[in-house]
Amino acid sequence: MAELIGVEREKLIGQITPDFYHNPADREAYLKGLRENGYVSNYDLHLKRGDGRLIWTLVSGRVIHFQGEPAIISSLMDISERRAAEALVARRATELATVLTLATVASSVARRATVANVSTVAATILEPDELLQQAVDLTKERFGLYHAHLYLMDENRTRLVLANGAGEIGHKMVTE
Repeated sequence: MAELIGVEREKLIGQITPDFYHNPADREAYLKGLRENGYVSNYDLHLKRGDGRLIWTLVSGRVIHFQGEPAIISSLMDISERRAAEALVARRATELATVLTLATVASSVARRATVANVSTVAATILEPDELLQQAVDLTKERFGLYHAHLYLMDENRTRLVLANGAGEIGHKMVTE
């Protein structure tokens, strides 16, 4: 413990342990667990070193009887690097979520711009067959599709009929 806290063993003897707790409520929670259960396992504890620097530790303790008196035997492990890595992972996850949100918004804006562009082209073409072909061509191009199709209802309104296609496969399907 002396090495972990950064205090010489001789100077550590007789010191009051509350001096090492960053947050006094942590000490109370640790002691409460010991009182209620007789032990505490793997409790994250923020401590102050002798030089004032803060460290994260993982502490486990058990109430024992030593020479007829109750005592607490504890083990501490420095987990400062682990906590720093966890914080970094949490920050990266937040950054990734932000990037994904922005990408979704950008994609949505791009789709809306494409729809607006198709609408603008559609408003300027008066010939229905040319209009349909332009719409399917623009849809394929702007959305980066391999091919695109446009289906219309037949005269009886009972089935869809392939009317226009874009891309090599789209054109081939329409001609067959």
